[in-house]
Amino acid sequence: MLLAIAIQVIYNAIIFFTQTSQNECAVSVNGSLLAIVALLNIVLVITMAVILTRSTFDPLATLGDAIRSFLRVPDQTTENASLMTKMDLQQRRWGVDVTRQCVLRSHYWLEAPSLTRWVLTILSWLVLGGPTAAAIALMARASSAGVTTPFGTATSDTIFSFPSPIEITQLALVVALPQLLLGILYLSTNALLTTYFLSHELSLFALGPRSLRVSSNPAGTQTASLYLSLPRPVSWFLLATFAALGFVLSQAVFPIVSTTTQESTPTPNIAFNTQALLILIVLLAVVLFSVLLLGIRRTPTGQSAGNPLALAGGACSALISARCHAPRNEGQGEFWLGPVGWGVVEEATDSQPGRCAFTDNAIGPLDPEMEYA
Repeated sequence: MLLAIAIQVIYNAIIFFTQTSQNECAVSVNGSLLAIVALLNIVLVITMAVILTRSTFDPLATLGDAIRSFLRVPDQTTENASLMTKMDLQQRRWGVDVTRQCVLRSHYWLEAPSLTRWVLTILSWLVLGGPTAAAIALMARASSAGVTTPFGTATSDTIFSFPSPIEITQLALVVALPQLLLGILYLSTNALLTTYFLSHELSLFALGPRSLRVSSNPAGTQTASLYLSLPRPVSWFLLATFAALGFVLSQAVFPIVSTTTQESTPTPNIAFNTQALLILIVLLAVVLFSVLLLGIRRTPTGQSAGNPLALAGGACSALISARCHAPRNEGQGEFWLGPVGWGVVEEATDSQPGRCAFTDNAIGPLDPEMEYA
């Protein structure tokens, strides 16, 4: 992924415009940067080919992969801690035989990501959206044409020289750096949405038996999925939106080399386009509001007041493994090959806590007044 982002940044520095005082322009290509991009693409293709041709391919890519793995080889460090939360992990309140009560309540999707993930996503949006809004205000006042400058072009009012002497190649790379910020925004947004759908998919197992969705080697009733964590429509929307953002960003700010009859040495400058900047801020707003609108969805609860599998404050392998323990008194074999559900498999008593686990047998609802291991 980082290699792909680097390719995108360098690619946007390959092509720049040369403009003369006679209203003539030309497109110039940086040969050295073009060679670097070609080399990086070859490395990327070879790497993907090596991964795909591996004889053993059993990744932990989907939630079903993780559940299958932990049911095959249980994590002893999270045994008898099926209701462990992210806060328990952070405060080190977890271990063997730690019991707790289940607090059932309505759960919004936006509660699933951690505060740190939310802060990183909002900051990555502001780092790109803030300068874009400021540039729109400045360019609209500086340009005599206002915001009607044709898409992908610049006027003398929206062309600025670099504060210090700089080579054309260096300027092209500097101007392409916002593409790096866009890549960071994509990664943070993708990770946040992944947490949304991870919590949602996990919560469905508390409503009834379901087959595991795995990425490779399905067996029994398991289903092989073509997507990892984000459903295909969401993934396609995200890719299409950020592809449009990348193109619009390349038209909003770009390097331009100006030459005049009085000066034989070309002068590298930075050019802005007000229409592209407006489209850019609109697309950024679409990304932000789409994430927030998804976040106000509620986790399905069935007939209960809440869903015990809904994640809050982030996800990690320990939280998943804590919920992926089979009933201890049953020899069920490889029961995860069929539909499985999660719930109470041993009822709680006054002297002994109950137990929650994955099983292919009947499961009971959690009692908020009882303790579970």
